[in-house]
Amino acid sequence: VSLTRSGFVGKKVLFAQRLTADAADKLRALDFELLPIPVIEYSDPEVTKGGYFAYVARFLLIHRYLYDNPGFRFVICADTRDVIFQHDPMIWLEQNIGNAGLVAASEHIYHYDQKGNTDWVMKNFKEVDAWMMSNLVYCSGLISGRADYIRDLTMSIYLMGRSMSGNTWGADQPCY
Repeated sequence: VSLTRSGFVGKKVLFAQRLTADAADKLRALDFELLPIPVIEYSDPEVTKGGYFAYVARFLLIHRYLYDNPGFRFVICADTRDVIFQHDPMIWLEQNIGNAGLVAASEHIYHYDQKGNTDWVMKNFKEVDAWMMSNLVYCSGLISGRADYIRDLTMSIYLMGRSMSGNTWGADQPCY
C-alpha cells in the first residue's frame, strides 16, 4: 500500500503462496504481479528435498526473475513487513545512486553488538571474523540498486546461503 501511495508507477512483483482470494484480489488491485513460489530442490543435505527455506531461496527467485526479464534499470527487493515507502523510491535512486551499484540499508548495529550476528560470523566466517565483527550489519530485507548488480548479488546470496542454511538460521543476513 505504501509503495502505491508513494507515487511509484513501475513494475511490482510479489512471490507469494497460500494467499486468500481476498488478499490476492487486493494485491492485484494495487497492480502487483503475483508469482507462485516454486518448489526448489536443494543440494544441501540439511534441507528436506523439495523443501523451501524462504530466507535463502527467495534470492534465487529474484535472480531468476531478473535473468528471465532483462531490461530493468533499478530494482528494489523488500520484505513486505520491513519497509514503509514514504516517497517514490525510483526518484531517490535516480537522483542519488550515481556510479554506485547498490544501496544498502544499515541495521545500525555492528556485528559484535548482537549475539545472533556474532554467532553467524563465528560459525561461517572465522577467517575474516575480526574484520567482519567491526563492520555494520546491513538489512537483507531491503536491497536496492542497479538491476544487473541485484541480479548477480542475489545469486551470490543464494549460493552462499544454501550451504549455510543447515547451521545458521536466517542465513540470508550474514551472506549479504
